[in-house]
Amino acid sequence: MALKKSMTISGDAIVEIKGATFVAPSYSHTFVDMYIKVIDVQGNKNSIKINVGFFADGKFSFSRSYDFVPEMSNQNFIAQSYNHLKTLLDFAGAEDC
Repeated sequence: MALKKSMTISGDAIVEIKGATFVAPSYSHTFVDMYIKVIDVQGNKNSIKINVGFFADGKFSFSRSYDFVPEMSNQNFIAQSYNHLKTLLDFAGAEDC
């Protein structure tokens, strides 16, 4: 189970050039058909924290964490994680893949 979506990521980027680290302001890049996968789920019936990996061109790009309160239904926490992500603005229009 995973999601697919084209995404534009923007903000400050940390760049390393010849051993020196710099902050490059106003970084923006569009990733076409980014593969989005829940890579870790931790928590209990009161709170779930998920770590989500973003992959571009088959390579790991970055990860982000999200929290939600699970429903104690027959659906497992991983399936609930993907359903939660699809309710967030960042994942609007994401497709199951």
